[in-house]
Amino acid sequence: MARDACDVLFVFGNASSQARLDYLAELLEEQNVTVRQVRLYEAKFYVRAILFGLRKRIPFNLLAPVCKAQYLVGKYQPKVAVISMNSTVFPSVFRKELNDNQALLVNLAHGVGYQGIAHTSSDFDYWFVFGQSTIDGKRKNQNRVGETRAMIVGSPFIFGKNEKVFDLKTNNQSYVMIASQWTPARDDAKTALDQSALIIENFIRANHHITFVVKVHPHDNGERWLGICKNNQNVQVLDKNVELGDVLRGANLCLHMSSNVAIEAGILGIPSIAVDPYNCSEHLNLMGFLPTVKSSLELGMEFTSVMRNYSSYQKRARKYADYMLGGFESGAGVRICQHVCTLINEGFLEGAQTIPDTNFLVKEEAQ
Repeated sequence: MARDACDVLFVFGNASSQARLDYLAELLEEQNVTVRQVRLYEAKFYVRAILFGLRKRIPFNLLAPVCKAQYLVGKYQPKVAVISMNSTVFPSVFRKELNDNQALLVNLAHGVGYQGIAHTSSDFDYWFVFGQSTIDGKRKNQNRVGETRAMIVGSPFIFGKNEKVFDLKTNNQSYVMIASQWTPARDDAKTALDQSALIIENFIRANHHITFVVKVHPHDNGERWLGICKNNQNVQVLDKNVELGDVLRGANLCLHMSSNVAIEAGILGIPSIAVDPYNCSEHLNLMGFLPTVKSSLELGMEFTSVMRNYSSYQKRARKYADYMLGGFESGAGVRICQHVCTLINEGFLEGAQTIPDTNFLVKEEAQ
C-alpha cells in the first residue's frame, strides 16, 4: 500500500468548505477509517498534479482536470472519494478515474438550488442531498450531465459537529441577522447581489431603532458590509469564525440574498425575508413558504407584516425547512459517515434514488 493510501479522500474546492466539513473526517476516524484531505486549488497541489500529467499524452483542453484526477487516485488510492462541487468537468473525469480503480465518488450537496448554471453536473456515483425536494427539482433540470444515485441525508452544514437544534423563537430577541452572500465572477450575478445589498442598506438607514448583525459568507471578504457599518451605528459585522447557530439564537428575523441560511433559520422557527430583485434563485419563494422582496419599500412592508404576524411567519419558516430537508433536520454528519462506511465495506447503498442522465450533450450535438 502506498504511504498516502487511504480509505476516504476528501477533496475540497476551497479552505472554507474544508473547515466547515472537518468534523466529518473526525467522525470517520473515530470508526478507524483512514482519511486524507486535499484542497483542489492549493498552489502546491496544482503544480504537482500538472507536472505529473506532463509525462503523459493528455489533450491540452483536459490537461488540468485529468492531471488532478489521475494524481489524486494514484497518490491516495482511496476506496471512496468525497467532493462538494457541482462543476461539470472535474467530477466526471474524477469519477471515471476512480471507477477504473474500483473506487467510488460521492458528492455532498452544498445547496438546494438545482436549475442554475452552477448545478449542471450529476455525474457522481452517489449524491448526498438535503431532501426529496432537491431530487425532484434536479430531475426537472434538463441541462444536466451524467447519472447519479441520490441519498437523502439532510444538510452537513447545519450547526456543524454538534448539530444543535434549539427551541422555537419568540419575537422578543435583540436583533435582525443579515446573511451576506459571496460574489461570483459572473457580471449578472454580481449586479444582482450589489442591488440586493443596496436594498438592505437603505432599509438599515431608515430603521436606526433596529439592531442588525451581519454574518459574512465564507467566500465574502466583508468589505461592503464593513463600509455600511462605518456609516450606520446600528450595524455590527461579526467575525467569520462565529458559528451560524450561535448568531441565529439571538435573532428574531433573518435577511438573506439567495442563501441556504433560510433553512437553518426555519429549523429554529425564525422567519426569513429573501431580498432577490432579479429572481436569481428559483427556490427562495418556493411554494409560498418564504416572502421575497425586490425593493426597500417592499422590504419595509414585509418586515412590518412579519412583526405583526410573527407566529404565522414562524410556521411558514418551519414548513420551508421541512420541505427542503424532508424530516432530516439533524444528524446529517452521522448519517453521511454511516453511508460512507457502507460504501467502503459493501460498495453499494440500499434505498438510493436514481437521477437519470438527460443526454443534454447528445441533444446539443444533434442540433
